[in-house]
Amino acid sequence: MLASVLRELEIRAVEERARQAEEERRQAERQARWERAMKEARTAATRAYHAERLREQAARWRETCELREYCAALEQRIANADTPEAPDLAGARDWLEWARAHLDSLDPLQRLPKKPPPPEFNADDLKPYLPKGWSPHGPDAHSSGWRPRWPTS
Repeated sequence: MLASVLRELEIRAVEERARQAEEERRQAERQARWERAMKEARTAATRAYHAERLREQAARWRETCELREYCAALEQRIANADTPEAPDLAGARDWLEWARAHLDSLDPLQRLPKKPPPPEFNADDLKPYLPKGWSPHGPDAHSSGWRPRWPTS
């Protein structure tokens, strides 16, 4: 009788060690999947950040081109003014001079642009780039705040 009890305890201990080893393997697998997902989220967030900076530069460039056309038209209008003594001619020339100087400060192509370094993303920045239900706070955290009561695989 004692031998069978000891044998049963030994079997249960072996089963418990196997269960723990399996749980550790699953946890390591979840951790590895989460780390891959976080790396992919950072890559996607960086790509989105660069795309937004590019759109901003292109918009500033388009605005600068449009304003340069306006300055060219203003210069033509000044040149076609009836007389050098025309009212507001000096003011128009002053305005044109200021506008051209200002455009040089707006034009993103005044100097060769380079890819900006990405910011340090926080957890909330990465959340939109993770698979649905995943949390940037760890493999066992859930974005809804819900946590299972039992081990998940």
